[in-house]
Amino acid sequence: MDVWYAGLEPYTERYTELLTGWVRAAWGPRGHLVCIPGDQRPVAPIRTGVVLDAYRRGQWATAQTYQLLTRLEEATHWPDVIYLDDLFHPGFAALPYVFALQPHRRPPRLYVRNWAQSVDEYDFTHPMRAWMRPYEQMVAAACTGVFVASSVQADAWHIAALPGTVHVVGLPFDVADVRARCPDALYAVPYLVRPRRVLYSSRWDAEKQPHFFMDLATVLHQADPTIECAVATGSPALRSTDPTAVERAHALAAQGVLTLYPGLDRAAYYRLVATSRVHFNCALQDYVSFTLLEASALGTPTVAPAWRSFPEVFGQTAPDHLYAAFQLPEALRLVRSWLDTAPAACHISSPAHHHHDTLGRTFDQLERDRGPRQE
Repeated sequence: MDVWYAGLEPYTERYTELLTGWVRAAWGPRGHLVCIPGDQRPVAPIRTGVVLDAYRRGQWATAQTYQLLTRLEEATHWPDVIYLDDLFHPGFAALPYVFALQPHRRPPRLYVRNWAQSVDEYDFTHPMRAWMRPYEQMVAAACTGVFVASSVQADAWHIAALPGTVHVVGLPFDVADVRARCPDALYAVPYLVRPRRVLYSSRWDAEKQPHFFMDLATVLHQADPTIECAVATGSPALRSTDPTAVERAHALAAQGVLTLYPGLDRAAYYRLVATSRVHFNCALQDYVSFTLLEASALGTPTVAPAWRSFPEVFGQTAPDHLYAAFQLPEALRLVRSWLDTAPAACHISSPAHHHHDTLGRTFDQLERDRGPRQE
């Protein structure tokens, strides 16, 4: 099966740096994979926007669209599949437009991954829904399938009455690659030898509830100043859609309540994850969470709210990891329990291993949708 894959721009401070490599490793041996390049200028740190740089998203995606159109025009045989790794892909409409004007040729099947979009009230695109929702409808109507991380995410799509076929496959991940990037296999260090550190590594934006983590850190510090509450980011400095969160973080750091770790490269970040005792996630908007999967792969238990997809991620082990959403006393109880309890390695690594198979499940679906070849 021929697959043309248009990946996301590779930001060093985000998982997107690794994503195309994971796809190559998972799909390359199973078919003919062509990775479509984007804008070839070096990818600078995110400056404008939230999860991806606003200007760079358009520049990168339209460069990929140009490449796709050029290759389609020159190709004797079109590929079986064109897979775009973000539903918001500027220039997308040019693809079904070209296919519609050549009805004698069998068009490639179009697929996109939906990370969140305007159906999520906490997503940054939700305020754009007056124009974004019609765009989402157009993309979904033109695609053979839309891939999502969790059933909760699929439900949000259907509640919004968007068209198309949605496939729940999980979040793309590669356990072996993450562990290989962790210096000296620190994830194998005995748990109770680690520093008594509680680590927050989500974005510092409002929908991730950084103030809730700072409330937790303040209580923990008052009870036991030897507990380190840390904030990790790959960005050069802490940035947020909520300026008060940044101001408060720096104030708490000055008081010794928080330790800030900005500008981490991937190896340093994984070292911090692998030597922490608790990974804390209090996000209102997380469909699975890459930071959770990284912690899982590196042997660090995550404490998270019983909210959205988190119960689905942890399954039967959920009571050990989930506190009642918005309830600080419950969160504190779970964090304290993990600080002095060594977890079973298989128990902690279960989410990472499940989502390690996401790309395999995705390719399986691409093959199931395949029909007899015609030109």
